[in-house]
Amino acid sequence: MTNKELAVMEVEEAGQLWEEDQLTAWLQRDDWAVEELVAALEGHGILGVAQEEPYIGLLNALPEGSERYTLESELARRTSTLLSRQPDTQATGDPPERLLYNLLLFCAGLAHPDELAEPLLAMWSRKALHGEWEGLDLRYTLSAALTSNQIDARLADEWRAMLRGEPTQLLEGNDLDGFEGLLWMPESPAKRGEPFMDAIGEALQGMAVHLEDNPERRPQFRALIQWVKETYPDRTTWDFDLLNLADEHLFPGWAVECLPRLFFVCEGESAAQTILLWQPLAEYFEGTSKRKYRAKDRVVQLVSKEIPKWLYSMAEKVEERRNTFPFHSERGLRGAVSDLLAELDEGRTHAQEREKFSSIRRRVVKENIGRSPESRLQTISSSHQSSGGLDKRARVRALP
Repeated sequence: MTNKELAVMEVEEAGQLWEEDQLTAWLQRDDWAVEELVAALEGHGILGVAQEEPYIGLLNALPEGSERYTLESELARRTSTLLSRQPDTQATGDPPERLLYNLLLFCAGLAHPDELAEPLLAMWSRKALHGEWEGLDLRYTLSAALTSNQIDARLADEWRAMLRGEPTQLLEGNDLDGFEGLLWMPESPAKRGEPFMDAIGEALQGMAVHLEDNPERRPQFRALIQWVKETYPDRTTWDFDLLNLADEHLFPGWAVECLPRLFFVCEGESAAQTILLWQPLAEYFEGTSKRKYRAKDRVVQLVSKEIPKWLYSMAEKVEERRNTFPFHSERGLRGAVSDLLAELDEGRTHAQEREKFSSIRRRVVKENIGRSPESRLQTISSSHQSSGGLDKRARVRALP
């Protein structure tokens, strides 16, 4: 790094620290005024003259560390006060569109539903918001603000309409925005922070419909699944949950085959075990007492008393091939997996033969170890007599 680059970095760091100090000092003041927040969202005031959209500068000025959440909460409370003045009906700012644009995207970035959900829902209920800024419809910025500030399922119909490409009451967005709205939506205030499984299943099924003819549907659908898991990272049962959602919400077959895992062994109260596995792999598993087809017949549910060891390793390799197949074609996926299964099946046959041979060898060795030295000598003597003499030059190779 050159001296010039180092100097630029030092100036930027100093500027960042100054903005953090300015914002922190303002948030710690009791004698603040809403007009100061309005000025900051217009690009002047608390942080000086903005070099970028003001909402970005305000979000970046929040310091990292233990006090960040307290400062965020206070900033959200003050933002709620500005929202309560109904800037969508009472023109505020110069021009008002710029203020609303920065205000709503600032709310989206803060994501503090305790302070912001109700005043944002009130703006949605008034249905007075209109106009645009920088070519972006202000109703879209309200959608973004509401997405990350939900406390219940009041907006479910809006997100569903958006997902299906149907008219909404007020909000603006595409199918992916509807998906995100349902993803972040809690079932009720008491279940905030928990995934609303039925809504997520509906969202994934809706996106699968949109992606049906997309040549990149598999990698894109896998990306949506990963988005779901990363939104609620503390949930440890996602792979099994997703299979249940695919079953309940009738995911198309190709979407089922995009799920991260299609092989499960479920322990039961009885000696028998329930196995869930992808249909092409089920054809290689014999000895089951029951069969039930799930998830558009792409997953087979079996009951078996014993699970061969080879099934685990074969399933792992098949799952890897399935999860990395990038192309649109279902026939292509089946072909790629069929080739792999043929290779694995040949290897499994050899493994079974080796296991059978090893079993026989272990039994013979165990019997020999159990014999007395006298009986071993007797066996050798009998062999010598029957063969007409022992050739000392003969070579005996140990069994592998």
